[in-house]
Amino acid sequence: MDGDNRYLCCFCNTFIESSNGDPCEIDILINITQPKDKQYNQIFYCHINCFKEQLHEQIKPYFYLECLVESESLKD
Repeated sequence: MDGDNRYLCCFCNTFIESSNGDPCEIDILINITQPKDKQYNQIFYCHINCFKEQLHEQIKPYFYLECLVESESLKD
């Protein structure tokens, strides 16, 4: 983690330890079909597993970030 920053998961409402791909950042951008000056964003944080649990069952097979977490480049 960066210094004293603590991240709270927006799904389970617990603090996120830095390991195995956590914490994750969710950047919500609204009005994506509008000009850039009409688009707005908000950032949330979560555990990678909490995010995946929220995905629809038909979408979960397309979630590939788990594979990257398992690679040596992202492990602690």
